[in-house]
Amino acid sequence: CALPIYACVSASAPEILAIARIVRARGGAVLARVQEAYEATHAYDFGARARVSYPCPMLEGGLCSIYDARPSVCRMAASTNAIACERALRVLLPETIPTPGRNLKTRGVYVMAMTIALIHAGLPHRYYEFNSGLAAALAREDAEEAWLAGEDIFAGARIDPNDAIQSPNTQAMFRHAFGEVRV
Repeated sequence: CALPIYACVSASAPEILAIARIVRARGGAVLARVQEAYEATHAYDFGARARVSYPCPMLEGGLCSIYDARPSVCRMAASTNAIACERALRVLLPETIPTPGRNLKTRGVYVMAMTIALIHAGLPHRYYEFNSGLAAALAREDAEEAWLAGEDIFAGARIDPNDAIQSPNTQAMFRHAFGEVRV
């Protein structure tokens, strides 16, 4: 689908922090777009946010300006029906976007691996609503260092209610690799 630009995006802390570095380096207009997107969407919980159509602040001329650093959910976004995609994302009709199963499975495996790696490293493993998480990361110049030192720089950012560590498959994989799950 060429239109996932209005979707609610969930991203991990490492993804958000990498994007924050890029946004900070570019400054100006992109910083303003991030702030505008946050102000327009921050009041919504995750369920409501998915129903609020607001363009991604990373768009420039209709294209992703951080394509090489985009979050995993954007990397896996695909649709086999552009019309259904547009109806779901622009018009916000309640329908499922037809997506290749391999894309969904790949994203699931990526989220599982990221979650396991972050927990094993002793770092927060949750995913955040993109605008909310990016605004939190940009609020501090030392965001990355503070997060790596164990500070919750994402306090107040919207947390994705789908916690991958709650999945029996993720827990089994963690136990297989590292022993007991310690969250």
